[in-house]
Amino acid sequence: MKLEIDHTSSTPVSEQLLERLRFLIATGQFAAGERLPSTRSVAQQLGISFHTVRKAYQGLVAAGMAAARRGSGFVVTDYQPADRHDRLEQGAEIVARAVEALVTLGLDEAEMEYLLQERLSQLDQETEDVKIIFVASFTEFAESGARRLAEYLGLTVDAVPLSMLEAHQDADYAVVPFPIARSVQKELPRADIVGVRTQLPAAAIEVAARLFDHETLLLVVRYADAIPALSRRLRNDAGFSGQIIAVVMEEGDPRLGSLVRQADAVMYTPETARRMRVHLTAAPSHQEVELLIAPSELDRVRAVLPN
Repeated sequence: MKLEIDHTSSTPVSEQLLERLRFLIATGQFAAGERLPSTRSVAQQLGISFHTVRKAYQGLVAAGMAAARRGSGFVVTDYQPADRHDRLEQGAEIVARAVEALVTLGLDEAEMEYLLQERLSQLDQETEDVKIIFVASFTEFAESGARRLAEYLGLTVDAVPLSMLEAHQDADYAVVPFPIARSVQKELPRADIVGVRTQLPAAAIEVAARLFDHETLLLVVRYADAIPALSRRLRNDAGFSGQIIAVVMEEGDPRLGSLVRQADAVMYTPETARRMRVHLTAAPSHQEVELLIAPSELDRVRAVLPN
């Protein structure tokens, strides 16, 4: 979250900070129930006294936008704006003062309108300046899941394998499969964790479910970190207890053709699909396989993340 003050302004620092915090809460960048950063951490970030920060936080309490809780510091409350009549009345007073100041500076009506539109555009950018990540236990799912979310939400979503989580302490929201949600919460205590259900394609489950226990499934992946997660999920969802031979796709691997011919079924991830085509005619049965965010979860994620 951007907390900024202007040390050269004639407006007291505590008032600047209070107004910035009010804006962040009003735009949902601090959500109801979320704990505000400690007064000391904000003071250190901005180079001011923690007493000044505390004064701003107390201003939020007085405005009904936060509450002080023993042991938890200051927590954002469920903010409810004033009714339309009061909003317009208060807004008119602010606009009147601003217009008088701008006229004093010599601005005409067109210049004022230009400045207003420019500021509104900046506000849109600020409310979008939120870091969203999709975390998965393996790289291919992190990348495909992030792409799917970005397309559906119209927002930038970074792909983060679980092994790389430490480099993303600045994330505001982390969308994660439920089985690893607790681990991610421990690593990213400041982020909002949004758990999602995942699923395998039905066609892939069907191929694995048709195999007998003495038969062999060949699993071809782009990165080795996909092997444990996909193997486990295929066994659980399809009830397959036979042998799974997993191979990391490498350019010109001479073993691959032989393995495909020997397997009873072949599964491959989307990242390997193009290079697998030449081998698939020799496979008795084959199917692309990947973990997916369950379609029913997408609307729920959209409701939680900023618009």
